[in-house]
Amino acid sequence: MQYRVGTNEQVSHAVIHAVSGFEECPPTSLPPLQETIDVEALNRVFDSERDGKRCLSFSYSNSHITIHGTQISISTIENKQGSDFPRQPPIQSQSDADD
Repeated sequence: MQYRVGTNEQVSHAVIHAVSGFEECPPTSLPPLQETIDVEALNRVFDSERDGKRCLSFSYSNSHITIHGTQISISTIENKQGSDFPRQPPIQSQSDADD
């Protein structure tokens, strides 16, 4: 999915709106963006330079985000098993390791 950042829209707000549309959920149901990335820094970097020379990629919610100038590209996060959600390996306790 592609989303264009509006002229007076902060990049952080655009990311939330774009992901909300992509994941088909209300913005309020998404995790706080500031838990993933420094929102103030994101806005400073992209709101000051909208010439397309800057690019940033990161994961947020269940989506992979790439910002290039005023264009936001969104895709689903998929792991090697093809699941939509990244899976972490189980944590092995010391007692399990001794067995």
